[in-house]
Amino acid sequence: NTSASGSLALLALSRGHEVGIDVEAIHDLPDGIAQRAMTAVERAAFESLPEVHRTARFTALWVAKEAAAKCLGRGLGQPFDRIELASPAADVPQCIRVSRDGESVVLWLMPIPAPRAGHAAALAATVQVGELRLWSLLESPGG
Repeated sequence: NTSASGSLALLALSRGHEVGIDVEAIHDLPDGIAQRAMTAVERAAFESLPEVHRTARFTALWVAKEAAAKCLGRGLGQPFDRIELASPAADVPQCIRVSRDGESVVLWLMPIPAPRAGHAAALAATVQVGELRLWSLLESPGG
């Protein structure tokens, strides 16, 4: 599975299990997106945050949900308000249960270290991630 944000790209590989990955730059939220992408429980936790922390928290929540949706094979076609995180913090590993074609599926969500300042990233898998290997490929000076 792949994800990109500007010149930054992430790739998730797994042997025999479904995975999803997402990375996003932290930026101002488009009007109304938080309400459409969160469950009632997540919205209540989000709205209790000081305004200064909301954008980063929402981005962490978004990348976790998009990684989960990609792991399910749905991507942005999966309504994000139907994926409820076990912890609205979205920056802790967690196990969630979601529905895919009427079948209950367990997903493991895990935030991954921000590959670049000002970004958030997450990985979702159909099994608990026992080992995560991270590599960084740097851009060449000439582009």
